[in-house]
Amino acid sequence: MHIVFPEGSGCVQRTEDLAFVKGIGTVDYYETPPQSKADLIHRLRDADAVFLDYSVMDAEVIQACPRLKFICFFGIGYGNCIDVAAATRHG
Repeated sequence: MHIVFPEGSGCVQRTEDLAFVKGIGTVDYYETPPQSKADLIHRLRDADAVFLDYSVMDAEVIQACPRLKFICFFGIGYGNCIDVAAATRHG
């Protein structure tokens, strides 16, 4: 499983706190926020799971990430997970 934290310290205060996640799969942790939607897509394109703080996960981003199965928001006021399969079903 490829897990991505694309927003750096926005999601995780200390990278050593990711030790438990690294037992599940490979982890990409970015130190700085994505600079654009294209940068976000670049960071996520091979991800199976993503943990976000504030980036917008719209249809364009989700469709550009065909392996994505799990999205979790850590931001204030969020307690949400997105079922990617359900979110991309049409009809």
